[in-house]
Amino acid sequence: MFTGLVESIAKVCLAHGDAPRELGLDVPWPVESIELGDSIAIDGCCLTVVRKEPDRLYFEAAAETLRLTTLGTLQVGDVVNVERAMQLGARLGGHLVQGHVDGVAYVVNIRDEGATRYIYLRIPHDVAILSCIRGSICLAGVSLTIADLKDLILTVAIIPHTMAATTIGTWKLGTSVNIEADLVGRYLHRFWTTRQEDKL
Repeated sequence: MFTGLVESIAKVCLAHGDAPRELGLDVPWPVESIELGDSIAIDGCCLTVVRKEPDRLYFEAAAETLRLTTLGTLQVGDVVNVERAMQLGARLGGHLVQGHVDGVAYVVNIRDEGATRYIYLRIPHDVAILSCIRGSICLAGVSLTIADLKDLILTVAIIPHTMAATTIGTWKLGTSVNIEADLVGRYLHRFWTTRQEDKL
């Protein structure tokens, strides 16, 4: 489980193969503090540490992961948002994020208003029906609040700190990002649809 509060940006040092695709990251943390089998969110996608070297961690992305996320497009030199799994009892500053990406969203418009940047994204229908204005959304591993939602166009308002601390500052028209719907919305939708089916 994660919070969506990105700890750092990491550079891709290895991107090789298909299903599983090997990924390596130059990480800012002491590698000795991370164990094999630990979970790390990479642009919002939970992956398992399978190998480590000084200052580097390695992962494998399965076929299903590659189908649903942007990880299959990563190349050496790209940068990604990273977050270690949260510790039970720690402050939850963002929202509950599983690292189970629902699909890919695409930036369709960017508008600056003062120091705030409004980013408009086309999102999958399956995510739209689980989301609401002022609700939480996870984009590329970043916990954000939905400023607006019309049909399949979702809007988020980004402050300068978030742009500087994550990869969001580099997004442009056409950028693809991993998206995960709010956990609460997911279960409420499942509960409601199941109740409706039971009435038939």
